Amino acid sequence: MKILIKRAKVLHRNSRFHQNKKDLLISGGKLLEISDHIDVQADHIIESENLHCSIGWFDIGTHMGEPGFEFRETADSLSEAAAAGGFTALAPFPNTDPIIQSSADIGYIKKLFAGKIITVYPIGALSRNTDGKDITEMRDMINNGAIAFSDGLKGIRESGVLLRAMDYLSKINTPIIHFPFDERLVPYGQVHEGKTSVEMGLNGIPHISESIFVKRDIELASYTGKNIIIHGLSSASTLASVKEARKNHVPISTTVSYLNLISHAGQLLGFQPEYKVLPPIREIPDQKALMKAVQDGTIQAIVSNHVPLEEERKKLEFTYADFGATGLETCFSALNTFLKAGQLEYFIHSLSIGPREILRIQVPELEEGAIADITIFDISKKWNYTSPRSISANNPFLGKTLKGKVLGIIRGQRHFFDLH
Repeated sequence: MKILIKRAKVLHRNSRFHQNKKDLLISGGKLLEISDHIDVQADHIIESENLHCSIGWFDIGTHMGEPGFEFRETADSLSEAAAAGGFTALAPFPNTDPIIQSSADIGYIKKLFAGKIITVYPIGALSRNTDGKDITEMRDMINNGAIAFSDGLKGIRESGVLLRAMDYLSKINTPIIHFPFDERLVPYGQVHEGKTSVEMGLNGIPHISESIFVKRDIELASYTGKNIIIHGLSSASTLASVKEARKNHVPISTTVSYLNLISHAGQLLGFQPEYKVLPPIREIPDQKALMKAVQDGTIQAIVSNHVPLEEERKKLEFTYADFGATGLETCFSALNTFLKAGQLEYFIHSLSIGPREILRIQVPELEEGAIADITIFDISKKWNYTSPRSISANNPFLGKTLKGKVLGIIRGQRHFFDLH
């Protein structure tokens, strides 16, 4: 099968074609030719007014659903949602039922997604049952394909547990991913602590619920020399600690949820539960500082923070609704809609190359002869997000018009196109 992409601007900093408009011919799952003009017969010809392409996007920390929560998301629906959102690879968190915490569990996830259009790189649980008490048999999971360890969106309270995990993996490149949220400080917190929480009459979640754990994690990484990914930064006050640590060559990396780049706490005044997420959406200065950190490299990866939930958990009064929103299908389009001109290159880099680099996963090439791993998108095309491919519909952009649409992905000899 031949696929011809016409006049697409290439966004890939590692490629000699970066920022150039090119025709790309894919045949037999490989990039056969990249040049200014290709005139051949093809099974699929992709053309659009403001066409762009990059290597396939990679999401860290996706929540799967299956096994155990198939009513929220199945392997099929997750794959479709990811492809529609431009992602060719996911590194999902282990928070399923049962928890992904053994070599057999890692094998099961790999088999579950075998043959799907996307590639899944399983993350194993750091602690047994993700309860933060005893570390798992991480080396066994590595031997079967685990690429990182995490307890998902659960902050690890016991410093000793995290230290033992870091010591256990000290001679191995496999990173630890930690979500810095100390819920003990705010057991009933609902939204960011500030003017908005006061106006809403809700318990707030202060910056220190994040910064306390970040400072501890930096100290542990400095002490052990173990690489750690601090996941889901939300606070400007935390960034100073991260910048200083990176300046001192502490082996830490960071991610940010796309909603924290485009939203602010004032948008929660309507008590819309779809905006009730962890990490919480904070103030405009936090939002601006996070975007600046993406641009200067303090934050290396943007994540969808995809947490599917059934209506019974989400369509409730704000106080009773669970935290979480889907994000795979709207991550790119929302970023493209709400961020400023000139920021496109930064967030595409943080969706494609950045996540792979911090996970120590090989970055695909966008060169002739390489296996195709490509996302195709039009940054000007408007579309209505009305028919989610995810089983769950807890998304703040449902029913809204967004600017910038993913037209398809190509991964080897598999492809997905949505050209309408």
